[in-house]
Amino acid sequence: MEIFMYIGAKDGYLNIVKYFVKHGADVDGYCKRGFTPLYLAAKSNQMDIVEFLLEDGADVNKRTIKGFTPLSIAIKQKCVNIVELLLRNGANVNKKNKGGFSPLSVAVRYGYFDTNEPLLRETKVKIKGDVNNALPVSAANGRLTIVRLLLNSGANVDNINGNKLLLAAATEGHLDVVKTLLEKGADANVRTKEGYTPLSIAIRRGHIAIAKILLKYLGVQNLQDVDQLFFLAVRYGHLNIIHLLLENDICMNEGISLLYTAAKEGFLDIVEFLVIQKGVNAKEGIKDGFTPFRIAAYQGNEQIVRFLVKNGEDVDDRDENGITLLLTLACTTNRECYNIARFLLDKGADVNVKAKNGFMPLHIAAISGCLHMFKLLCEKGADVDAKAEDGVTPRLLLREMGHSHILDYLKRDEGNVNA
Repeated sequence: MEIFMYIGAKDGYLNIVKYFVKHGADVDGYCKRGFTPLYLAAKSNQMDIVEFLLEDGADVNKRTIKGFTPLSIAIKQKCVNIVELLLRNGANVNKKNKGGFSPLSVAVRYGYFDTNEPLLRETKVKIKGDVNNALPVSAANGRLTIVRLLLNSGANVDNINGNKLLLAAATEGHLDVVKTLLEKGADANVRTKEGYTPLSIAIRRGHIAIAKILLKYLGVQNLQDVDQLFFLAVRYGHLNIIHLLLENDICMNEGISLLYTAAKEGFLDIVEFLVIQKGVNAKEGIKDGFTPFRIAAYQGNEQIVRFLVKNGEDVDDRDENGITLLLTLACTTNRECYNIARFLLDKGADVNVKAKNGFMPLHIAAISGCLHMFKLLCEKGADVDAKAEDGVTPRLLLREMGHSHILDYLKRDEGNVNA
Protein backbone atom coordinates (compact mmCIF):
# COMPACT_ATOMS: atom_id res chain seq x y z
CA MET A 1 0.00 0.00 0.00
CA GLU A 2 3.04 2.27 -0.12
CA ILE A 3 1.63 3.61 -3.36
CA PHE A 4 -0.33 6.02 -1.19
CA MET A 5 2.95 7.49 0.05
CA TYR A 6 3.88 8.40 -3.50
CA ILE A 7 0.44 9.86 -4.10
CA GLY A 8 0.76 11.84 -0.89
CA ALA A 9 4.20 13.13 -1.87
CA LYS A 10 2.94 14.24 -5.27
CA ASP A 11 -0.36 15.75 -4.15
CA GLY A 12 0.75 17.33 -0.87
CA TYR A 13 -0.75 15.02 1.76
CA LEU A 14 1.88 15.34 4.47
CA ASN A 15 0.10 13.16 7.04
CA ILE A 16 -0.15 10.31 4.54
CA VAL A 17 3.58 10.51 3.87
CA LYS A 18 4.39 10.67 7.59
CA TYR A 19 2.21 7.66 8.34
CA PHE A 20 3.88 5.36 5.81
CA VAL A 21 7.37 6.55 6.73
CA LYS A 22 6.57 5.90 10.39
CA HIS A 23 5.51 2.38 9.48
CA GLY A 24 8.72 1.54 7.65
CA ALA A 25 8.30 2.83 4.10
CA ASP A 26 11.59 3.50 2.32
CA VAL A 27 11.98 7.28 1.84
CA ASP A 28 14.29 6.56 -1.09
CA GLY A 29 12.23 3.78 -2.63
CA TYR A 30 10.96 3.81 -6.19
CA CYS A 31 7.35 3.69 -7.28
CA LYS A 32 6.42 1.62 -10.33
CA ARG A 33 7.25 4.56 -12.61
CA GLY A 34 10.74 4.86 -11.18
CA PHE A 35 10.25 8.02 -9.09
CA THR A 36 11.25 8.63 -5.47
CA PRO A 37 8.97 10.42 -3.00
CA LEU A 38 11.41 13.34 -2.84
CA TYR A 39 11.43 13.67 -6.64
CA LEU A 40 7.62 13.70 -6.79
CA ALA A 41 7.35 16.26 -4.00
CA ALA A 42 9.96 18.50 -5.61
CA LYS A 43 8.24 18.27 -8.98
CA SER A 44 4.90 19.30 -7.49
CA ASN A 45 6.37 22.11 -5.35
CA GLN A 46 5.32 20.44 -2.08
CA MET A 47 7.64 22.36 0.22
CA ASP A 48 6.54 20.86 3.54
CA ILE A 49 6.87 17.31 2.25
CA VAL A 50 10.33 17.99 0.80
CA GLU A 51 11.39 19.38 4.19
CA PHE A 52 10.01 16.34 6.01
CA LEU A 53 11.64 13.82 3.69
CA LEU A 54 15.03 15.54 3.94
CA GLU A 55 14.77 15.69 7.74
CA ASP A 56 13.95 11.98 7.72
CA GLY A 57 17.11 11.18 5.79
CA ALA A 58 16.02 11.09 2.16
CA ASP A 59 18.95 11.14 -0.25
CA VAL A 60 18.94 14.63 -1.78
CA ASN A 61 20.81 13.35 -4.86
CA LYS A 62 18.84 10.12 -5.36
CA ARG A 63 18.12 9.70 -9.05
CA THR A 64 15.01 8.39 -10.73
CA ILE A 65 15.30 5.28 -12.87
CA LYS A 66 16.00 7.58 -15.84
CA GLY A 67 18.71 9.41 -13.94
CA PHE A 68 16.99 12.67 -12.92
CA THR A 69 17.56 14.19 -9.49
CA PRO A 70 15.06 16.15 -7.39
CA LEU A 71 17.12 19.27 -8.07
CA SER A 72 16.79 18.83 -11.84
CA ILE A 73 13.01 18.65 -11.75
CA ALA A 74 12.69 21.49 -9.24
CA ILE A 75 14.79 23.70 -11.52
CA LYS A 76 12.79 22.70 -14.58
CA GLN A 77 9.54 23.51 -12.76
CA LYS A 78 11.11 26.73 -11.42
CA CYS A 79 10.23 25.85 -7.85
CA VAL A 80 12.60 28.43 -6.41
CA ASN A 81 12.14 27.73 -2.71
CA ILE A 82 12.58 24.01 -3.17
CA VAL A 83 15.71 24.55 -5.28
CA GLU A 84 17.14 26.66 -2.47
CA LEU A 85 16.24 24.04 0.13
CA LEU A 86 17.75 21.20 -1.89
CA LEU A 87 20.96 23.14 -2.45
CA ARG A 88 21.26 23.93 1.26
CA ASN A 89 20.94 20.23 1.91
CA GLY A 90 23.77 19.28 -0.39
CA ALA A 91 22.15 18.79 -3.78
CA ASN A 92 24.81 18.35 -6.45
CA VAL A 93 24.38 20.90 -9.24
CA ASN A 94 26.76 18.95 -11.49
CA LYS A 95 25.30 15.44 -11.11
CA LYS A 96 24.42 14.25 -14.63
CA ASN A 97 21.56 12.08 -15.81
CA LYS A 98 21.94 9.26 -18.33
CA GLY A 99 21.72 11.76 -21.18
CA GLY A 100 24.68 13.70 -19.83
CA PHE A 101 22.67 16.68 -18.56
CA SER A 102 23.20 18.04 -15.07
CA PRO A 103 20.88 20.25 -13.01
CA LEU A 104 23.10 23.14 -14.09
CA SER A 105 22.43 22.32 -17.75
CA VAL A 106 18.71 22.14 -17.03
CA ALA A 107 18.85 25.48 -15.24
CA VAL A 108 20.50 27.07 -18.24
CA ARG A 109 18.14 25.50 -20.75
CA TYR A 110 15.03 26.67 -18.92
CA GLY A 111 16.31 30.13 -18.07
CA TYR A 112 16.31 29.51 -14.34
CA PHE A 113 19.26 31.78 -13.63
CA ASP A 114 17.78 34.70 -15.57
CA THR A 115 16.21 35.80 -12.29
CA ASN A 116 17.88 33.55 -9.73
CA GLU A 117 21.63 33.99 -10.12
CA PRO A 118 21.76 35.60 -6.64
CA LEU A 119 20.35 32.36 -5.23
CA LEU A 120 23.22 30.46 -6.76
CA ARG A 121 25.71 32.79 -5.11
CA GLU A 122 23.93 32.84 -1.74
CA THR A 123 23.97 29.07 -1.50
CA LYS A 124 27.69 29.08 -2.33
CA VAL A 125 27.37 26.44 -5.00
CA LYS A 126 30.66 25.91 -6.77
CA ILE A 127 30.04 25.87 -10.50
CA LYS A 128 32.57 23.53 -11.96
CA GLY A 129 32.79 20.35 -13.93
CA ASP A 130 29.72 20.96 -16.08
CA VAL A 131 30.33 24.57 -17.08
CA ASN A 132 31.55 23.58 -20.52
CA ASN A 133 28.32 21.67 -21.18
CA ALA A 134 26.09 24.45 -19.91
CA LEU A 135 27.79 27.31 -21.76
CA PRO A 136 26.78 26.36 -25.34
CA VAL A 137 23.13 26.23 -24.31
CA SER A 138 23.46 29.60 -22.59
CA ALA A 139 25.07 31.25 -25.61
CA ALA A 140 22.53 29.86 -28.07
CA ASN A 141 19.62 30.95 -25.89
CA GLY A 142 20.92 34.41 -25.10
CA ARG A 143 21.30 33.82 -21.36
CA LEU A 144 23.73 36.66 -20.79
CA THR A 145 23.79 36.45 -17.00
CA ILE A 146 24.68 32.79 -16.92
CA VAL A 147 27.14 33.16 -19.81
CA ARG A 148 29.09 35.69 -17.76
CA LEU A 149 28.83 33.56 -14.65
CA LEU A 150 30.07 30.44 -16.42
CA LEU A 151 32.90 32.27 -18.17
CA ASN A 152 34.01 33.73 -14.86
CA SER A 153 33.91 30.19 -13.47
CA GLY A 154 36.43 28.97 -16.01
CA ALA A 155 34.39 27.83 -19.01
CA ASN A 156 36.22 27.65 -22.34
CA VAL A 157 35.18 30.63 -24.47
CA ASP A 158 35.90 29.06 -27.83
CA ASN A 159 35.29 25.42 -28.62
CA ILE A 160 33.46 23.16 -26.19
CA ASN A 161 32.87 19.62 -27.42
CA GLY A 162 32.43 20.99 -30.93
CA ASN A 163 29.98 23.70 -29.85
CA LYS A 164 31.36 27.01 -31.03
CA LEU A 165 29.82 29.66 -28.83
CA LEU A 166 30.27 32.75 -30.95
CA LEU A 167 28.72 30.95 -33.92
CA ALA A 168 25.72 29.96 -31.81
CA ALA A 169 25.19 33.46 -30.42
CA ALA A 170 25.56 35.05 -33.87
CA THR A 171 23.11 32.57 -35.36
CA GLU A 172 20.40 33.39 -32.83
CA GLY A 173 21.05 37.13 -32.84
CA HIS A 174 22.12 37.57 -29.21
CA LEU A 175 24.09 40.82 -29.44
CA ASP A 176 25.04 41.13 -25.77
CA VAL A 177 26.29 37.55 -25.67
CA VAL A 178 28.38 38.18 -28.79
CA LYS A 179 29.90 41.27 -27.16
CA THR A 180 30.69 39.35 -23.99
CA LEU A 181 32.32 36.48 -25.85
CA LEU A 182 34.46 38.88 -27.88
CA GLU A 183 35.51 40.67 -24.70
CA LYS A 184 36.58 37.30 -23.31
CA GLY A 185 38.73 36.63 -26.35
CA ALA A 186 36.53 34.40 -28.49
CA ASP A 187 37.91 33.61 -31.95
CA ALA A 188 35.93 35.77 -34.39
CA ASN A 189 37.24 33.73 -37.34
CA VAL A 190 35.94 30.38 -36.09
CA ARG A 191 34.05 28.45 -38.77
CA THR A 192 31.26 25.92 -39.06
CA LYS A 193 31.84 22.68 -40.96
CA GLU A 194 30.34 24.44 -43.98
CA GLY A 195 32.86 27.26 -43.70
CA TYR A 196 30.64 30.00 -42.26
CA THR A 197 32.13 32.50 -39.82
CA PRO A 198 30.19 34.41 -37.14
CA LEU A 199 30.14 37.43 -39.48
CA SER A 200 28.82 35.49 -42.46
CA ILE A 201 26.16 33.90 -40.25
CA ALA A 202 25.09 37.28 -38.87
CA ILE A 203 24.83 38.61 -42.43
CA ARG A 204 22.87 35.58 -43.59
CA ARG A 205 20.44 35.93 -40.67
CA GLY A 206 20.12 39.69 -41.09
CA HIS A 207 21.49 40.51 -37.64
CA ILE A 208 22.91 43.90 -38.62
CA ALA A 209 23.90 45.00 -35.11
CA ILE A 210 26.02 41.87 -34.69
CA ALA A 211 27.49 42.35 -38.16
CA LYS A 212 28.52 45.89 -37.17
CA ILE A 213 30.23 44.67 -34.00
CA LEU A 214 32.09 41.92 -35.82
CA LEU A 215 33.20 44.22 -38.65
CA LYS A 216 34.60 46.65 -36.11
CA TYR A 217 36.25 43.88 -34.12
CA LEU A 218 37.84 42.16 -37.11
CA GLY A 219 38.84 45.25 -39.07
CA VAL A 220 38.10 45.55 -42.77
CA GLN A 221 41.69 44.80 -43.71
CA ASN A 222 41.43 41.40 -42.01
CA LEU A 223 38.16 40.26 -43.56
CA GLN A 224 38.02 36.90 -45.28
CA ASP A 225 35.69 35.73 -48.07
CA VAL A 226 34.46 39.24 -48.90
CA ASP A 227 32.58 38.07 -51.99
CA GLN A 228 30.70 35.56 -49.85
CA LEU A 229 29.58 38.33 -47.49
CA PHE A 230 27.95 40.26 -50.31
CA PHE A 231 26.46 37.09 -51.77
CA LEU A 232 24.84 36.15 -48.46
CA ALA A 233 23.43 39.65 -47.99
CA VAL A 234 21.89 39.48 -51.47
CA ARG A 235 20.80 35.85 -51.29
CA TYR A 236 18.80 36.46 -48.13
CA GLY A 237 17.50 39.90 -49.08
CA HIS A 238 19.32 42.19 -46.65
CA LEU A 239 19.83 45.49 -48.48
CA ASN A 240 20.68 47.22 -45.21
CA ILE A 241 23.65 44.91 -44.76
CA ILE A 242 24.81 45.56 -48.32
CA HIS A 243 24.84 49.26 -47.39
CA LEU A 244 26.74 48.41 -44.19
CA LEU A 245 29.45 46.56 -46.11
CA LEU A 246 29.83 49.38 -48.61
CA GLU A 247 29.90 52.01 -45.84
CA ASN A 248 32.87 50.13 -44.41
CA ASP A 249 34.71 50.56 -47.74
CA ILE A 250 34.42 46.88 -48.61
CA CYS A 251 34.71 46.44 -52.36
CA MET A 252 31.78 44.79 -54.10
CA ASN A 253 32.95 42.51 -56.91
CA GLU A 254 30.91 40.20 -59.12
CA GLY A 255 28.09 42.72 -59.52
CA ILE A 256 26.35 40.75 -62.27
CA SER A 257 26.36 37.58 -60.16
CA LEU A 258 24.78 39.49 -57.30
CA LEU A 259 22.17 40.98 -59.63
CA TYR A 260 21.40 37.53 -61.01
CA THR A 261 20.93 36.18 -57.47
CA ALA A 262 18.68 39.08 -56.43
CA ALA A 263 16.57 38.66 -59.58
CA LYS A 264 16.26 34.94 -58.98
CA GLU A 265 15.26 35.31 -55.34
CA GLY A 266 12.81 38.13 -56.05
CA PHE A 267 14.38 41.01 -54.11
CA LEU A 268 13.27 44.04 -56.13
CA ASP A 269 14.87 46.59 -53.79
CA ILE A 270 18.28 44.98 -54.24
CA VAL A 271 17.84 44.71 -58.01
CA GLU A 272 16.96 48.42 -58.17
CA PHE A 273 19.95 49.32 -56.01
CA LEU A 274 22.41 47.30 -58.08
CA VAL A 275 21.13 48.60 -61.42
CA ILE A 276 20.45 52.24 -60.54
CA GLN A 277 22.93 52.99 -57.76
CA LYS A 278 25.80 50.66 -58.66
CA GLY A 279 25.38 50.65 -62.44
CA VAL A 280 25.41 46.88 -62.90
CA ASN A 281 24.68 45.91 -66.51
CA ALA A 282 21.55 43.75 -66.37
CA LYS A 283 22.04 42.49 -69.93
CA GLU A 284 25.26 40.71 -69.12
CA GLY A 285 24.89 36.94 -69.05
CA ILE A 286 26.13 34.64 -66.31
CA LYS A 287 26.40 31.29 -68.03
CA ASP A 288 24.54 29.50 -70.81
CA GLY A 289 23.14 32.87 -71.85
CA PHE A 290 21.20 33.29 -68.62
CA THR A 291 20.63 36.88 -67.58
CA PRO A 292 18.93 38.45 -64.56
CA PHE A 293 15.99 39.22 -66.87
CA ARG A 294 15.50 35.60 -67.84
CA ILE A 295 15.94 34.12 -64.39
CA ALA A 296 13.50 36.64 -62.92
CA ALA A 297 10.92 35.61 -65.51
CA TYR A 298 11.51 31.89 -64.99
CA GLN A 299 11.04 32.36 -61.24
CA GLY A 300 7.82 34.31 -61.75
CA ASN A 301 9.19 37.56 -60.31
CA GLU A 302 6.99 39.90 -62.32
CA GLN A 303 7.92 43.18 -60.63
CA ILE A 304 11.59 42.60 -61.37
CA VAL A 305 10.79 41.78 -65.00
CA ARG A 306 8.81 45.02 -65.25
CA PHE A 307 11.65 47.01 -63.71
CA LEU A 308 14.25 45.55 -66.08
CA VAL A 309 12.08 46.17 -69.15
CA LYS A 310 11.53 49.73 -67.98
CA ASN A 311 15.31 50.08 -67.77
CA GLY A 312 15.96 48.95 -71.33
CA GLU A 313 15.65 45.17 -71.40
CA ASP A 314 14.63 43.89 -74.87
CA VAL A 315 11.41 41.86 -74.61
CA ASP A 316 12.47 39.88 -77.70
CA ASP A 317 16.07 39.32 -76.67
CA ARG A 318 17.31 35.89 -77.76
CA ASP A 319 19.66 33.60 -75.89
CA GLU A 320 22.56 31.81 -77.56
CA ASN A 321 20.12 29.19 -78.87
CA GLY A 322 17.91 31.83 -80.46
CA ILE A 323 15.13 31.40 -77.89
CA THR A 324 13.20 34.42 -76.68
CA LEU A 325 11.66 34.60 -73.26
CA LEU A 326 8.14 34.26 -74.67
CA LEU A 327 9.04 30.96 -76.32
CA THR A 328 10.16 29.64 -72.95
CA LEU A 329 7.23 31.00 -70.97
CA ALA A 330 4.76 29.49 -73.45
CA CYS A 331 5.31 26.04 -71.98
CA THR A 332 4.42 27.01 -68.41
CA THR A 333 1.23 26.47 -66.47
CA ASN A 334 2.41 28.77 -63.69
CA ARG A 335 0.16 31.78 -63.00
CA GLU A 336 3.07 34.13 -62.28
CA CYS A 337 4.78 33.21 -65.55
CA TYR A 338 1.49 33.61 -67.40
CA ASN A 339 1.23 37.16 -66.05
CA ILE A 340 4.77 37.88 -67.21
CA ALA A 341 3.99 36.53 -70.68
CA ARG A 342 0.98 38.84 -70.87
CA PHE A 343 3.12 41.78 -69.78
CA LEU A 344 5.76 41.01 -72.43
CA LEU A 345 3.09 40.78 -75.12
CA ASP A 346 1.60 44.07 -73.96
CA LYS A 347 5.07 45.57 -74.31
CA GLY A 348 5.35 44.38 -77.90
CA ALA A 349 6.92 40.95 -77.69
CA ASP A 350 6.56 39.09 -81.00
CA VAL A 351 3.77 36.53 -80.55
CA ASN A 352 4.87 34.66 -83.69
CA VAL A 353 8.59 34.63 -83.02
CA LYS A 354 10.23 31.46 -84.30
CA ALA A 355 12.78 29.12 -82.78
CA LYS A 356 15.37 27.48 -85.04
CA ASN A 357 12.99 24.59 -85.79
CA GLY A 358 10.23 27.00 -86.73
CA PHE A 359 8.26 26.45 -83.54
CA MET A 360 6.39 29.51 -82.30
CA PRO A 361 5.06 30.19 -78.79
CA LEU A 362 1.68 28.72 -79.77
CA HIS A 363 3.32 25.44 -80.82
CA ILE A 364 4.90 25.21 -77.37
CA ALA A 365 1.62 26.05 -75.62
CA ALA A 366 -0.16 23.39 -77.70
CA ILE A 367 2.29 20.76 -76.52
CA SER A 368 2.09 21.95 -72.91
CA GLY A 369 -1.70 21.95 -72.85
CA CYS A 370 -2.22 25.11 -70.81
CA LEU A 371 -5.54 26.58 -71.96
CA HIS A 372 -4.92 30.00 -70.40
CA MET A 373 -1.58 30.44 -72.16
CA PHE A 374 -2.99 29.14 -75.46
CA LYS A 375 -5.92 31.55 -75.28
CA LEU A 376 -3.64 34.47 -74.42
CA LEU A 377 -1.43 33.83 -77.44
CA CYS A 378 -4.45 33.47 -79.72
CA GLU A 379 -5.89 36.73 -78.40
CA LYS A 380 -2.59 38.42 -79.21
CA GLY A 381 -2.65 37.22 -82.83
CA ALA A 382 -0.96 33.82 -82.85
CA ASP A 383 -1.93 31.59 -85.79
CA VAL A 384 -3.24 28.12 -84.88
CA ASP A 385 -2.37 26.89 -88.37
CA ALA A 386 1.15 28.35 -88.59
CA LYS A 387 3.60 25.72 -89.79
CA ALA A 388 6.94 24.83 -88.29
CA GLU A 389 9.76 23.60 -90.53
CA ASP A 390 8.38 20.05 -90.49
CA GLY A 391 4.92 21.33 -91.39
CA VAL A 392 3.37 20.71 -88.00
CA THR A 393 0.87 23.28 -86.72
CA PRO A 394 -0.41 24.08 -83.22
CA ARG A 395 -3.76 22.53 -84.18
CA LEU A 396 -2.09 19.27 -85.21
CA LEU A 397 -0.06 19.24 -82.02
CA LEU A 398 -3.23 19.61 -79.94
CA ARG A 399 -4.68 16.54 -81.63
CA GLU A 400 -1.47 14.58 -81.26
CA MET A 401 -1.22 15.42 -77.55
CA GLY A 402 -4.92 14.78 -76.95
CA HIS A 403 -5.67 18.21 -75.46
CA SER A 404 -9.40 18.04 -76.12
CA HIS A 405 -10.15 20.94 -73.76
CA ILE A 406 -8.17 23.32 -75.98
CA LEU A 407 -9.63 21.84 -79.18
CA ASP A 408 -13.10 22.43 -77.74
CA TYR A 409 -12.12 26.03 -77.05
CA LEU A 410 -10.99 26.45 -80.67
CA LYS A 411 -14.24 25.04 -82.01
CA ARG A 412 -16.27 27.45 -79.89
CA ASP A 413 -14.05 30.40 -80.73
CA GLU A 414 -13.99 29.70 -84.45
CA GLY A 415 -17.71 29.05 -84.43
CA ASN A 416 -18.30 32.46 -82.91
CA VAL A 417 -16.08 34.06 -85.56
CA ASN A 418 -17.90 32.33 -88.41
CA ALA A 419 -21.26 33.27 -86.93
